[in-house]
Formats: sequence, structure tokens, C-alpha cells
Amino acid sequence: MRIVESINKENKTEFDFVKLEHWDEFDLIVDIIKDEFGFAQLQELDGVAIRKRVFSNGDFKFILMHDEHVGNYAYCESEDDVEKLRILTHKVLERIKKI
Repeated sequence: MRIVESINKENKTEFDFVKLEHWDEFDLIVDIIKDEFGFAQLQELDGVAIRKRVFSNGDFKFILMHDEHVGNYAYCESEDDVEKLRILTHKVLERIKKI
């Protein structure tokens, strides 16, 4: 398991949860973000092959996605928040490794 950082087609920095690509693992990531890091879920969208959650903690906002072809990944609309999301995704990954 690891986080891979890339630039997506909208020129946003994206953080991919490698080896955590499945639908059920999306739920685990969501639960950790909400329950252990105190983020509020602002939006929820579930489709056939795609799931989306928008989170905020008052300090910054980001999007967590599941795509059955890509896996689970996170990105933020503001480039000012990239470093905060980088830190959060690594903390989430470390928490998952302890399970």
C-alpha cells in the first residue's frame, strides 16, 4: 500500500491509494477521514461505477473519488490545499496499515 501523486487531466494534483482500489476500501477511507480526522462530509454521490465524497474540516476542502477503472483517489480544487491533502492521505494510509 502506498500513495502515488500525479497530475490529472484537469491539472490538479491527485493522490492515488495504491493497493486500496476497491469499492469496500473506499468506505474504509471515508470512515477514517470522518471518524478519526474529524472531517465533515459535505456531499455524497454514488453511481454504478463511480463514488464521490466532498469533505471539509473548516481549514480545507477536498474530493475523494472511487472509479472502478482507476481505484480510490483524492484531490482538491485549490492548489493552496495540496500540501494539506498530501499530509492527510499519508496519515490515512498509515492508519489503514495498522488495521
